[in-house]
Amino acid sequence: MNNIFLVHAEYHLLTTFRVIFDKYKDDNNFIYIASEHRIQGEIKSSLPNVHTRRLPHINYGVYSTLKEFEILNPKNFFFFQDNSSDNIYLSYHLNKLNVNVALVQDGLKPYPIWHRRFLLLNCLKETFEFYKQMFRRWAVIPTLFIKSYKYGKLRFINQLWVDYPNKLPYIPNKKEIIPIPLLNDDVVIEVSRIFKFKPSVPLNNIILYIGQPIRSKLLRKREIKIIKEIISNNQDKPFLFKKHPNISQEQLSLYDEIAGFSYLEDIVPAELIIASMKDSIIVSRYSTALITNNPNCRFYWTHRLYNNVEVLSQLEIINPTSHITEVNDIAEIK
Repeated sequence: MNNIFLVHAEYHLLTTFRVIFDKYKDDNNFIYIASEHRIQGEIKSSLPNVHTRRLPHINYGVYSTLKEFEILNPKNFFFFQDNSSDNIYLSYHLNKLNVNVALVQDGLKPYPIWHRRFLLLNCLKETFEFYKQMFRRWAVIPTLFIKSYKYGKLRFINQLWVDYPNKLPYIPNKKEIIPIPLLNDDVVIEVSRIFKFKPSVPLNNIILYIGQPIRSKLLRKREIKIIKEIISNNQDKPFLFKKHPNISQEQLSLYDEIAGFSYLEDIVPAELIIASMKDSIIVSRYSTALITNNPNCRFYWTHRLYNNVEVLSQLEIINPTSHITEVNDIAEIK
């Protein structure tokens, strides 16, 4: 049996191997990487029946890609981003070929409830943009669909693979909900080998802060204040900051003023680092990386300390885990 996985980021690759090792280790698995910067270099699995191939990072949703997929005669097609017109085009046509189309959790996207202003208008605008992008590629879907903020609603998606099925705020009709297999030692070893991951610093008894892009100057100042207090309250632990690849240089320059602040330079999925840690604290504003549990560590989201402004004011945050603490006071982080 052949399976196709379409990935864009390190997290997708890590999750792909969670699925393969648990469910499809004896099948032929083709991993297509559509990434410009996030996944670089040669990606080669130790499993002989796992094959990696490259796609352009955009505009790959075309007839030639569809024919390449069709020649493989896949049983399953796994993808992570349903906000891509490329993925929508491929999913629609593969579904018509009786391929099982599975949308796999991309971070926390399945869980929040949106209260976005002018929601219907935004859905229509994004739907129009999807069709415009497809027509520019001469890629056609001979049906009308409306973009929805309800996760996995598209009718040509057969399955939803998520970490926390019981925490989904909305379950589309006729969708099979499948829990993603847990991250185990075999997957950690495999992905560590692929990324040549050897920690540059000891990963025990530290504070790991997972950075996220912040546009607002006011929120950036607030984050600086929070980080300074975390460091001050936990002076017995080294403080390491994991950069998000989309953080601007302007935002990064603000951290230079913080005493006791250091960067973790390892360029690997944050989830892989978290899985390797012991007796440590992991903190972020609202990073999806923290949903990867490590019972040896303590996890904290600080988004409540930002007074729920900016984009967070337009969605109801759902914490699907039992291991992440949403703090109301920085003193809770210890």
